Amino acid sequence: ARATTVAGAAAMSLPVSVRVIAASNPALTVQITRPSDGTGYLGNPTASIPIQADAAELGGQVVKVVFSANGAPIGESTAAPFEFVWSGVPPGNYALTATAIDAAGAAAASTPISVMVFKR
Repeated sequence: ARATTVAGAAAMSLPVSVRVIAASNPALTVQITRPSDGTGYLGNPTASIPIQADAAELGGQVVKVVFSANGAPIGESTAAPFEFVWSGVPPGNYALTATAIDAAGAAAASTPISVMVFKR
């Protein structure tokens, strides 16, 4: 960068390197296929919720899918079909997401779905 004073004196800064890293990997995709958005379960006193996700990467390999509820990890799967049974779920409303991770460590998250567990 070049800085100039009001009196006209100028100075140059030392060069710096800038590296731009892509924020996401558009070839890596994941979506929750089960349960459907808005599904409700009866807790007696708790529920078990089977979760399944489709994950793929064009020209790469998905090595893991991490399942989360309200932002906290609840389980993972390392092989297709990517599925997990969330057991002991107390009554409440939950936003479920799946995060696919590829062999290079890149990650992509699904659109959240909602599920509800009702008190019996």
